[in-house]
Amino acid sequence: MDPKKMDIFDMVLFSVCGMVVLDTVGASAAMGVNSFTLWALGIVCFFLPYGLICAELGSSFPQEGGIYVWVKNAYGDFLAHMTSWFFWINNCFWIPSVFVLFSGIMSSIFWPEMSPFHQMILGIVLIWVSMFLGIFDLHISKWIPNMGAILKMLILVILGGFGLIYGISHGFANAFTWQGLRVDWGATLAYAGIVVFNFMGFDLVSTVGSQLRNPKKDIPRMIILAGILVAGLPPLACFAPSPRGKSISSQGSQTLSRLCLSRCWACSTYGSLKC
Repeated sequence: MDPKKMDIFDMVLFSVCGMVVLDTVGASAAMGVNSFTLWALGIVCFFLPYGLICAELGSSFPQEGGIYVWVKNAYGDFLAHMTSWFFWINNCFWIPSVFVLFSGIMSSIFWPEMSPFHQMILGIVLIWVSMFLGIFDLHISKWIPNMGAILKMLILVILGGFGLIYGISHGFANAFTWQGLRVDWGATLAYAGIVVFNFMGFDLVSTVGSQLRNPKKDIPRMIILAGILVAGLPPLACFAPSPRGKSISSQGSQTLSRLCLSRCWACSTYGSLKC
Protein backbone atom coordinates (compact mmCIF):
# COMPACT_ATOMS: atom_id res chain seq x y z
CA MET A 1 0.00 0.00 0.00
CA ASP A 2 1.18 3.48 -0.86
CA PRO A 3 1.33 5.57 2.37
CA LYS A 4 1.01 8.74 0.28
CA LYS A 5 -2.46 7.74 -0.93
CA MET A 6 -5.67 8.46 0.96
CA ASP A 7 -7.24 5.39 2.54
CA ILE A 8 -10.89 4.87 3.46
CA PHE A 9 -10.38 6.54 6.86
CA ASP A 10 -8.97 9.70 5.28
CA MET A 11 -11.70 9.74 2.65
CA VAL A 12 -14.49 9.53 5.22
CA LEU A 13 -13.04 12.35 7.32
CA PHE A 14 -12.36 14.38 4.17
CA SER A 15 -16.02 14.13 3.14
CA VAL A 16 -17.38 14.76 6.63
CA CYS A 17 -15.26 17.89 6.93
CA GLY A 18 -16.44 19.19 3.57
CA MET A 19 -20.13 18.31 4.01
CA VAL A 20 -20.98 18.94 7.67
CA VAL A 21 -21.67 22.67 7.92
CA LEU A 22 -21.69 24.12 11.43
CA ASP A 23 -22.90 27.51 10.20
CA THR A 24 -26.42 26.18 9.62
CA VAL A 25 -26.95 24.35 12.92
CA GLY A 26 -28.65 27.36 14.52
CA ALA A 27 -30.98 27.81 11.54
CA SER A 28 -31.82 24.10 11.51
CA ALA A 29 -32.60 24.12 15.22
CA ALA A 30 -34.72 27.25 14.79
CA MET A 31 -37.13 25.26 12.61
CA GLY A 32 -38.29 23.43 15.72
CA VAL A 33 -39.47 19.85 15.87
CA ASN A 34 -40.53 19.69 12.23
CA SER A 35 -36.87 20.08 11.26
CA PHE A 36 -36.59 16.32 11.82
CA THR A 37 -39.31 15.78 9.23
CA LEU A 38 -37.47 17.97 6.74
CA TRP A 39 -34.24 16.09 7.41
CA ALA A 40 -36.00 12.76 6.83
CA LEU A 41 -37.54 13.99 3.57
CA GLY A 42 -34.18 15.36 2.46
CA ILE A 43 -32.48 12.03 3.13
CA VAL A 44 -35.05 10.05 1.12
CA CYS A 45 -35.63 12.49 -1.75
CA PHE A 46 -32.14 13.92 -2.26
CA PHE A 47 -29.38 12.43 -0.11
CA LEU A 48 -29.81 8.77 -1.04
CA PRO A 49 -30.13 9.33 -4.84
CA TYR A 50 -27.26 11.81 -4.77
CA GLY A 51 -25.05 9.38 -2.87
CA LEU A 52 -25.84 6.54 -5.27
CA ILE A 53 -25.04 8.72 -8.29
CA CYS A 54 -21.70 9.85 -6.82
CA ALA A 55 -20.84 6.26 -5.85
CA GLU A 56 -21.48 5.05 -9.40
CA LEU A 57 -19.69 7.89 -11.18
CA GLY A 58 -16.82 8.10 -8.70
CA SER A 59 -16.03 4.39 -8.97
CA SER A 60 -16.55 4.25 -12.76
CA PHE A 61 -14.44 7.35 -13.54
CA PRO A 62 -11.79 7.58 -10.79
CA GLN A 63 -9.58 10.03 -12.67
CA GLU A 64 -8.51 13.33 -11.13
CA GLY A 65 -11.14 16.00 -11.71
CA GLY A 66 -14.37 14.66 -10.26
CA ILE A 67 -17.47 16.32 -11.63
CA TYR A 68 -15.44 17.95 -14.43
CA VAL A 69 -14.49 14.52 -15.78
CA TRP A 70 -18.05 13.23 -15.41
CA VAL A 71 -19.56 16.12 -17.39
CA LYS A 72 -16.78 15.99 -20.00
CA ASN A 73 -17.38 12.30 -20.68
CA ALA A 74 -21.12 12.87 -21.04
CA TYR A 75 -21.46 16.28 -22.71
CA GLY A 76 -18.06 17.38 -24.00
CA ASP A 77 -15.43 19.99 -23.20
CA PHE A 78 -17.56 23.15 -23.29
CA LEU A 79 -20.09 22.10 -20.66
CA ALA A 80 -17.31 20.54 -18.59
CA HIS A 81 -15.47 23.88 -18.54
CA MET A 82 -18.69 25.71 -17.66
CA THR A 83 -19.34 23.28 -14.79
CA SER A 84 -15.81 23.74 -13.51
CA TRP A 85 -16.11 27.52 -13.74
CA PHE A 86 -19.41 27.59 -11.80
CA PHE A 87 -17.84 25.35 -9.17
CA TRP A 88 -14.84 27.69 -8.90
CA ILE A 89 -16.72 31.00 -8.88
CA ASN A 90 -19.02 29.74 -6.13
CA ASN A 91 -16.05 29.18 -3.85
CA CYS A 92 -14.53 32.55 -4.77
CA PHE A 93 -17.42 34.18 -2.90
CA TRP A 94 -18.19 31.46 -0.36
CA ILE A 95 -14.73 31.03 1.20
CA PRO A 96 -14.13 34.77 1.82
CA SER A 97 -17.62 35.11 3.32
CA VAL A 98 -16.80 32.34 5.81
CA PHE A 99 -13.55 34.04 6.80
CA VAL A 100 -15.37 37.36 7.22
CA LEU A 101 -17.78 35.57 9.57
CA PHE A 102 -14.81 33.95 11.32
CA SER A 103 -13.15 37.35 11.84
CA GLY A 104 -16.34 38.83 13.26
CA ILE A 105 -16.78 35.94 15.69
CA MET A 106 -13.14 36.10 16.80
CA SER A 107 -13.56 39.82 17.36
CA SER A 108 -16.74 39.47 19.43
CA ILE A 109 -15.13 36.85 21.69
CA PHE A 110 -11.50 37.90 22.11
CA TRP A 111 -11.09 41.45 20.77
CA PRO A 112 -14.39 43.37 21.06
CA GLU A 113 -12.59 46.60 20.17
CA MET A 114 -11.28 45.23 16.85
CA SER A 115 -12.22 47.56 14.01
CA PRO A 116 -13.87 46.35 10.77
CA PHE A 117 -10.62 47.17 8.96
CA HIS A 118 -8.61 44.79 11.15
CA GLN A 119 -11.32 42.14 10.79
CA MET A 120 -10.93 42.47 7.03
CA ILE A 121 -7.14 42.11 7.33
CA LEU A 122 -7.58 38.96 9.43
CA GLY A 123 -9.91 37.50 6.80
CA ILE A 124 -7.41 38.25 4.01
CA VAL A 125 -4.59 36.62 5.99
CA LEU A 126 -6.69 33.48 6.50
CA ILE A 127 -7.45 33.32 2.77
CA TRP A 128 -3.72 33.42 1.98
CA VAL A 129 -3.02 30.78 4.64
CA SER A 130 -5.58 28.53 2.94
CA MET A 131 -3.97 29.15 -0.44
CA PHE A 132 -0.54 28.33 0.98
CA LEU A 133 -1.81 25.08 2.47
CA GLY A 134 -3.34 24.20 -0.89
CA ILE A 135 0.12 24.16 -2.46
CA PHE A 136 1.02 20.94 -0.68
CA ASP A 137 -0.04 17.51 -1.86
CA LEU A 138 -3.05 16.11 -0.08
CA HIS A 139 -1.04 13.31 1.55
CA ILE A 140 0.91 16.04 3.39
CA SER A 141 -1.97 18.37 4.27
CA LYS A 142 -4.69 15.76 4.84
CA TRP A 143 -4.34 16.21 8.61
CA ILE A 144 -6.21 19.52 8.18
CA PRO A 145 -9.54 18.05 6.96
CA ASN A 146 -9.05 15.08 9.29
CA MET A 147 -8.75 17.37 12.30
CA GLY A 148 -11.60 19.55 11.07
CA ALA A 149 -13.91 16.53 10.72
CA ILE A 150 -13.07 15.25 14.20
CA LEU A 151 -13.68 18.69 15.74
CA LYS A 152 -16.98 19.08 13.90
CA MET A 153 -18.19 15.67 15.05
CA LEU A 154 -17.20 16.46 18.64
CA ILE A 155 -19.01 19.80 18.52
CA LEU A 156 -22.23 18.28 17.22
CA VAL A 157 -22.14 15.32 19.62
CA ILE A 158 -21.46 17.60 22.61
CA LEU A 159 -24.09 20.12 21.53
CA GLY A 160 -26.72 17.44 20.93
CA GLY A 161 -25.73 15.40 23.99
CA PHE A 162 -25.97 18.29 26.42
CA GLY A 163 -29.20 19.37 24.74
CA LEU A 164 -30.70 15.93 25.35
CA ILE A 165 -29.50 15.90 28.95
CA TYR A 166 -30.95 19.34 29.59
CA GLY A 167 -34.21 18.49 27.82
CA ILE A 168 -34.69 15.26 29.74
CA SER A 169 -34.00 17.01 33.05
CA HIS A 170 -35.82 20.30 32.51
CA GLY A 171 -38.05 19.73 29.51
CA PHE A 172 -37.56 20.64 25.88
CA ALA A 173 -38.42 24.07 24.54
CA ASN A 174 -40.66 22.45 21.91
CA ALA A 175 -42.93 19.49 22.53
CA PHE A 176 -42.05 16.38 20.50
CA THR A 177 -45.51 15.46 19.23
CA TRP A 178 -46.88 14.11 15.96
CA GLN A 179 -48.51 17.48 15.41
CA GLY A 180 -45.16 19.18 15.83
CA LEU A 181 -43.55 16.87 13.28
CA ARG A 182 -45.97 18.00 10.58
CA VAL A 183 -44.28 20.38 8.17
CA ASP A 184 -45.88 23.79 7.76
CA TRP A 185 -44.84 24.34 4.17
CA GLY A 186 -45.65 28.02 4.27
CA ALA A 187 -43.39 28.69 7.26
CA THR A 188 -40.59 26.15 6.87
CA LEU A 189 -40.16 25.67 3.12
CA ALA A 190 -37.47 28.35 3.15
CA TYR A 191 -35.36 26.06 5.33
CA ALA A 192 -35.43 23.24 2.76
CA GLY A 193 -32.43 24.78 1.01
CA ILE A 194 -30.45 24.56 4.25
CA VAL A 195 -31.18 20.84 4.50
CA VAL A 196 -30.11 20.23 0.89
CA PHE A 197 -26.98 22.35 1.39
CA ASN A 198 -25.94 20.14 4.32
CA PHE A 199 -26.18 17.06 2.10
CA MET A 200 -23.92 18.26 -0.73
CA GLY A 201 -20.28 17.29 -1.15
CA PHE A 202 -19.94 13.59 -1.97
CA ASP A 203 -18.28 14.56 -5.25
CA LEU A 204 -15.46 16.43 -3.50
CA VAL A 205 -13.26 13.41 -2.85
CA SER A 206 -13.40 12.45 -6.54
CA THR A 207 -11.60 15.68 -7.45
CA VAL A 208 -8.44 14.12 -6.00
CA GLY A 209 -8.98 10.71 -7.60
CA SER A 210 -5.29 10.21 -8.39
CA GLN A 211 -4.45 10.46 -4.69
CA LEU A 212 -6.91 7.77 -3.60
CA ARG A 213 -5.55 4.33 -2.78
CA ASN A 214 -8.35 2.28 -4.35
CA PRO A 215 -11.09 4.60 -5.67
CA LYS A 216 -13.17 1.91 -7.40
CA LYS A 217 -13.59 0.04 -4.12
CA ASP A 218 -13.26 2.80 -1.52
CA ILE A 219 -15.56 5.51 -2.94
CA PRO A 220 -18.79 3.48 -2.52
CA ARG A 221 -17.68 2.40 0.97
CA MET A 222 -16.78 5.97 1.86
CA ILE A 223 -20.18 7.25 0.74
CA ILE A 224 -21.94 4.73 2.99
CA LEU A 225 -19.82 5.52 6.06
CA ALA A 226 -19.68 9.28 5.54
CA GLY A 227 -23.37 9.32 4.62
CA ILE A 228 -24.32 7.84 7.99
CA LEU A 229 -22.32 10.53 9.80
CA VAL A 230 -23.48 13.41 7.59
CA ALA A 231 -27.14 12.38 7.82
CA GLY A 232 -27.06 11.68 11.56
CA LEU A 233 -24.89 14.35 13.17
CA PRO A 234 -26.56 17.66 12.17
CA PRO A 235 -30.07 16.55 13.26
CA LEU A 236 -28.55 15.42 16.57
CA ALA A 237 -27.48 18.99 17.28
CA CYS A 238 -31.10 20.12 16.77
CA PHE A 239 -31.89 18.45 20.09
CA ALA A 240 -30.09 21.30 21.80
CA PRO A 241 -33.05 23.14 23.37
CA SER A 242 -33.51 26.84 23.82
CA PRO A 243 -34.91 28.15 27.12
CA ARG A 244 -38.16 29.94 26.55
CA GLY A 245 -37.70 33.60 25.87
CA LYS A 246 -34.26 33.21 24.26
CA SER A 247 -33.41 32.81 20.61
CA ILE A 248 -32.13 29.39 19.72
CA SER A 249 -30.26 30.76 16.76
CA SER A 250 -28.38 33.28 18.92
CA GLN A 251 -27.55 30.57 21.43
CA GLY A 252 -26.30 28.36 18.64
CA SER A 253 -24.11 31.09 17.21
CA GLN A 254 -22.59 31.80 20.64
CA THR A 255 -21.83 28.13 21.19
CA LEU A 256 -20.41 27.64 17.72
CA SER A 257 -18.34 30.80 17.90
CA ARG A 258 -16.39 29.42 20.83
CA LEU A 259 -15.58 26.38 18.76
CA CYS A 260 -15.34 27.98 15.35
CA LEU A 261 -11.71 27.01 14.73
CA SER A 262 -12.98 23.79 13.20
CA ARG A 263 -14.69 25.93 10.54
CA CYS A 264 -11.30 27.31 9.62
CA TRP A 265 -9.99 23.79 9.06
CA ALA A 266 -12.95 23.10 6.78
CA CYS A 267 -12.15 26.12 4.62
CA SER A 268 -8.57 24.91 4.33
CA THR A 269 -9.92 21.66 2.94
CA TYR A 270 -11.63 23.55 0.11
CA GLY A 271 -8.43 25.45 -0.51
CA SER A 272 -6.68 22.12 -1.11
CA LEU A 273 -9.38 21.03 -3.56
CA LYS A 274 -9.11 24.08 -5.77
CA CYS A 275 -5.43 23.66 -6.63
